[in-house]
Amino acid sequence: MKNLLILFLFFGVFTSNKTIAQIGIAVAKNSNNSAIEWRINWGSGSAWDCKMKAKKHLTNKGHQKVSTQDGNSCCGHNISSGYYVVVKSRYKIYDNSYKTSYGLGASASSYNDAEMKAVKNLSVYNWSWKKRHGYSVEKKGSF
Repeated sequence: MKNLLILFLFFGVFTSNKTIAQIGIAVAKNSNNSAIEWRINWGSGSAWDCKMKAKKHLTNKGHQKVSTQDGNSCCGHNISSGYYVVVKSRYKIYDNSYKTSYGLGASASSYNDAEMKAVKNLSVYNWSWKKRHGYSVEKKGSF
């Protein structure tokens, strides 16, 4: 009986976040590795499932180079509902060309918290981005 209870708890804990709708982002890039289009998705299971569905959408549109951006708990991608913010930054890089990057943040409590997490996602995903480059809010919403 004890083993059955442990097995039940194990499957309950490790499979439960597959049933919670979460949020994810994918970004299409050009040959210079600059983002040209983004897609977010929620309601498709885990954060991983959501970002893979977003990636498939961009791939189906004909984009050859599509990346997903990990964010998980540090960026709020693992919550079941709340507010989301997508931020955009366009900045000059080492060769004097411009690069565009995006970040996605989500929060159960506020747009402000979601924006802070989006900036975190931008900096984690793109190591060359610095706060001095600035950013703008591309889109806000709830899910």
